[in-house]
Amino acid sequence: MAANTGRTDMKTPITTRAEGEVFLQSLHESGQLFHLEDDPASIIDGDGNPLFTEIQVGQLRARIEELYDLDWGELICPIGYIVQVLWSRNDKVARS
Repeated sequence: MAANTGRTDMKTPITTRAEGEVFLQSLHESGQLFHLEDDPASIIDGDGNPLFTEIQVGQLRARIEELYDLDWGELICPIGYIVQVLWSRNDKVARS
């Protein structure tokens, strides 16, 4: 299986929390979400192949840095958004 070439826009810089939320939601919906403290180059798919191309890895590193530069308020950081918003939203859907 080749690296994921999903539709998440990894090229566009993230400058606002709203853009960050859209970016993280897109990663989540495309099955590309990973722990942001891990190097995207180390993320593999179920077959042991890299999930991202070399170009995407560079873009993701830049986007992750931008995500951590944002004010996430009560969520503290983008990982707080992933846990409190994305995962809890999915948990609610799974229970309904």
